[in-house]
Amino acid sequence: MCALPWSEASLTAPWMRISAQTVEVAYHMYDEAPKADSVRTISMTEESGRVLAAHRVAQDTERAEWSGENA
Repeated sequence: MCALPWSEASLTAPWMRISAQTVEVAYHMYDEAPKADSVRTISMTEESGRVLAAHRVAQDTERAEWSGENA
């Protein structure tokens, strides 16, 4: 779930899709597609959806602060 893009999550349903993986080779990180049978859509509880939604708000706020939009 590390670096899960928001396009792979629904906060209204709530669910998330794991369709990529990060692998380490010789101390370098690479993103790649997993084996076809490894792609999963996972249902989340309502509480998990609320936590993820709150994280997105916090992330958007932090992004705005870093970009100077709130200055």
